[in-house]
Amino acid sequence: MTPGVSASPPHVPVIGSLRLTHAARAATAHRRARLSQLAFAFDASAAGRLRLTLARLVRVNGRARWQTVAGPSTILARRGGQTHRMRGTRTLAAGRYRLQLTVAGGSTRSLKFSVG
Repeated sequence: MTPGVSASPPHVPVIGSLRLTHAARAATAHRRARLSQLAFAFDASAAGRLRLTLARLVRVNGRARWQTVAGPSTILARRGGQTHRMRGTRTLAAGRYRLQLTVAGGSTRSLKFSVG
């Protein structure tokens, strides 16, 4: 090991307090919200790359499973609180959804909400 050089790995961000914005909560109250109306906020302990996935709860052969609606896409998070918006013109049908943020090399945070 070279003197003065740290051997610790780079800091992996930790995601906290994932939530929908007020405008997104108002949009999801309607039966057919647009994907671009979904905005979410979260806190990150460090800058890093996050994978974003939106899935809808569907029934297949009598069993519930999450079917991917949008993503996975990648966003760059900075340290601290921030908001991001989903991109796309797709209309979300009424139902239950899960928004999932996955830290590259780290943990996953998810948020469940209903449309309609």
